[in-house]
Amino acid sequence: MPRFVLGDAFWQIEHAETQLIIASGSVGSAGKEQIRRYKTAGHAEIQYDVLIREKVAAGFVLTVDEHVSASGDEDPTRFAALEAAITGDPFDPSAYAVYGDWLQSRGDLRGELIALQLAEDAKPGDRQLVAAIGNFLEKHRPGFLGPLTRYAGKIRDFTEPPLIWRFGFIHAAQLDRSDTDEPLAEILDEVIQHPSGRFLAVIALHDDDPKDVATLVKLLASSAPASLRVFELTSQADCGDLGPLLRAHPKLHRLVVRGRLGDVQLAPSRETIRSIVAAKLPELAELELRFMSIESSFADLRPLLKRTDLPALSRLRLRSADFADEIIDALVGGPLAAQLTMLDLGLSELGDHAIRQLVANRARFAKLRELVVTRGELSKSTLADLTGVKVTTVVYDPDDQRADEYFDGIRE
Repeated sequence: MPRFVLGDAFWQIEHAETQLIIASGSVGSAGKEQIRRYKTAGHAEIQYDVLIREKVAAGFVLTVDEHVSASGDEDPTRFAALEAAITGDPFDPSAYAVYGDWLQSRGDLRGELIALQLAEDAKPGDRQLVAAIGNFLEKHRPGFLGPLTRYAGKIRDFTEPPLIWRFGFIHAAQLDRSDTDEPLAEILDEVIQHPSGRFLAVIALHDDDPKDVATLVKLLASSAPASLRVFELTSQADCGDLGPLLRAHPKLHRLVVRGRLGDVQLAPSRETIRSIVAAKLPELAELELRFMSIESSFADLRPLLKRTDLPALSRLRLRSADFADEIIDALVGGPLAAQLTMLDLGLSELGDHAIRQLVANRARFAKLRELVVTRGELSKSTLADLTGVKVTTVVYDPDDQRADEYFDGIRE
């Protein structure tokens, strides 16, 4: 249970269904216990959060009762089952809640951090909880980060890159090669191997060096945790065959490979596209490909638009494509039309004919609610005929070295 200390006084609270069990007194003593009963478990949960915020505001600091013994179940399979639950769904707060309680029963500081971040997750941006989490992370920086400290930035800003904390662990790593003198593969490997990175769910990388990119792809194929659900790579380098990486992580929910203008336009190459198109990703909900390669062709992409084994795919971003009209033609007659909620063909050469295809086949795109296109490429009257769809227009690629504007778009 969360335990807070101010000077020589302690205060702790436990939520048990419709009751709150509160103990307070002098550190080292058993203190006095108070039980508060509520009509519903939901009411008790609300009061649980309110009381914690009040104590934090009063100056109490979340800590660990060093006299608590490890009195819980010592069965090693219990530990494995708890970690497996998080790996199975690294976005599920309930899995972390059980794990956090288990850690707290053993006096583990991470259990306290999990409890605090779960409280803030239920009330995003709560200033008192945000401050308490930042203070707690800063106070225990050596234990939570160790050698990762040199990459962590301002740990009090735990929602900011490069290392983003959620549920008591590093939840996302957003690394840009231009921000560091060290190869990203070395940094990412340290994050993956560290206890705080054991449930890494999101990895977003920006690296233009071909050798670095090849090493990163190899590392992710062999060492990334099974909790990985989002992978993003922005590069002007050839990413090569992503098949081994994708086979190692079949539960990806979001996959992004963005090409970027540079001296040599190679990303994503035909080999990269083909490996993505062939990948078995039954839980993939969002796919983004940004075509910058001079060798990219619709023939490489066409098999993807005919797939019937991507039941979760609802958000499709195919940007900077010279063959956007062909994409629309294939979607109109393909199986993905019925499941798409968002189609992004921004920064692509798209004509009015393609939009008229969408209008004429609107019934096939029954779930489509958003379309992203390039500003100035299409007539307003044609777009107006596409009823029930929010049309967003973009200008310039935010990852293009020449970009200085990004109008009306969505910055991922």
